[in-house]
Amino acid sequence: MTLHYDSDIQSNGLESILDEYTDWFSQAVRRIFFASDMAKLAPMAEPKSFEDWLNDAVLQKKVDSNSLVELVRLHSDLRTQGDGLMKQKNIVFKDFDQFASTFDQFVQRLRRISGESKTDGSALDPLSGLRRPEFFQKDIQLEMERLTRKGNPFSIALIRMNDYEQFLKRLPKEEMEACIVVVSSMIKKLLRAIDDAYRLENGQFLLCLKQTARGGGLQALQRLENELTAHDATYEISGITVPLTISSCVAEPLPGDDVAEILANMNEDLDEGQRSGKNVIVEYRELSPLQRFIKEGLE
Repeated sequence: MTLHYDSDIQSNGLESILDEYTDWFSQAVRRIFFASDMAKLAPMAEPKSFEDWLNDAVLQKKVDSNSLVELVRLHSDLRTQGDGLMKQKNIVFKDFDQFASTFDQFVQRLRRISGESKTDGSALDPLSGLRRPEFFQKDIQLEMERLTRKGNPFSIALIRMNDYEQFLKRLPKEEMEACIVVVSSMIKKLLRAIDDAYRLENGQFLLCLKQTARGGGLQALQRLENELTAHDATYEISGITVPLTISSCVAEPLPGDDVAEILANMNEDLDEGQRSGKNVIVEYRELSPLQRFIKEGLE
């Protein structure tokens, strides 16, 4: 695997991490598949560059704390998966593929932090702690390229706070923001280190669930709904207590799909789903423009 370093990577002190972990990954692959030949060699050296950089980043507050937490989780997964495979006698492709994908995500996350450290302001929305929507297009393009190149599936989920327009009209700003924070905190509980979530406008959120097919995305949304129900969040309008609820839709893009078109159709599906009640989870089904036209004409 060849890595191309740019000036941002070098100036942020991340080049040594990428160098060391590329070498570590390469050695790990050899020991996983050729354990008997490698057994006579000395044990692999423990990479130290990430820990050194992390300590400095925390002390100097160079990187947003939420981004660091995600990176630490991803680093932990990478090391756990690699160490486990090197001890495993019968290697299963699914396990190795997960390890390789986690390494790719680790490298991608380092590059993201490096690039975003050069921009003005944080990549995270200050209210929700989720990623800003303007980063979605670039992030999703990388996933589409990975899908086309390697066949790694991923799901996108669109989440909508029900009755959001009522929030704007009838709730004080601080109470409205409190509702957004509640939903955001539930979303963050759901995410793995490799996943991304974005706060959009108008009470909507977007999730990118990596290495996850549509069925896994549905399960994730069900867990989110259960978390929100268990939290029993409410808000009060004109003396009436109303439960905080969401509607959500999940889709699994395929190579060549137009993600913007998928999102537009997901919004339409959510509009339709909300007619039947609250706490709706919709599974997006790909329809041709003609099929959607006929479907809308029959309603």
